[in-house]
Amino acid sequence: MSLEQQIQKESERFQALFDRLSDTQWSDGALPEAQNYLITCKDHVRLTQENITEFNTAVEKEHKRLLDIKGHGVRHTWYKVRGKLEERLDEQEKTWLQEFEKCKEEEERLIVLQEEVRSAETYLHECQTAYDEYINTKQKLDEMLEDFFSGSTPSYPEEDVMEQDLKKQEEQLISLQNQHRLLTHVFQLLHKAHQAVMIARRALDDALNMNTFDLFSKSSFADIAVSSNLARARNASMQAQQFLNEAKRVSPNIPHIG
Repeated sequence: MSLEQQIQKESERFQALFDRLSDTQWSDGALPEAQNYLITCKDHVRLTQENITEFNTAVEKEHKRLLDIKGHGVRHTWYKVRGKLEERLDEQEKTWLQEFEKCKEEEERLIVLQEEVRSAETYLHECQTAYDEYINTKQKLDEMLEDFFSGSTPSYPEEDVMEQDLKKQEEQLISLQNQHRLLTHVFQLLHKAHQAVMIARRALDDALNMNTFDLFSKSSFADIAVSSNLARARNASMQAQQFLNEAKRVSPNIPHIG
C-alpha cells in the first residue's frame, strides 16, 4: 500500500484525534492556573471568616458596654450624676454600630468569596476533565503517528506543502486557544460582577423596606438595619466595579464594559 493510500485510509481517524486534541489543548496551561486560583480563593475565605470572628467578638464587647451604661449599675449612675449619660450612650451606640457594620460587610464579602470558590471548583473540574482527555488523545495520536511512520518513508512530492499548511493551522489553533482562555476569564469576571450587583440590589431593597418601616415605628433598630443594608450595597457595588475594571483591563477591546 502506498503512502498516499495509507494517508487516505487513516485520514478520518487522524482528523478526529487532531480535532479533539485541538479542542482540549487549552487545558494544558489552564489547569495549573485554575488550581492556583482555587487556592487563592480559599485563602481569602479563611481570612474573611477569621475577620468575622474577630468583629463578632468586638460587637459583643461593645454591646455589653452599651447595656452596662443603659442599665442601673455603677456606670449608669456615674454618667447620670455627671450629666453625661445621654452623650456617653450616643458615643457607645456609634461605636457598637461601627463594629456591627464591619461584621456585616465581612459577612457579605464572605458570600461573594464562597461563590467564587464554587465557581473556581467548577472551572477546575472542567479543566481537569479536558486535560485528562487531552493527555489521552495525545497519547493515541502519538501511537498512531509512530505506527504510521515506523517503516521506511518514501518521497512525497507535496510533503513540504502539507508541512507548511500544518504549521499555519497550528498557529491559528494557538491563536484561537489564547482567545478562548481570554474570553473565558472575562466571562467569569462579568459573572462575578453580576452576582455582586444582585447582592447590592437586594441590600438596597432591604434598606428601602426598613426605611418604610421606620416611618411608622421610629425604631432605632430600623435605623441600624438601614445603615447596615446600605453598607452591604456599597460593599457589593465596589466589588462589582472591581470585577468590571479587571475585565476591562484583561480585554480592553470588548465594548460596553466599565
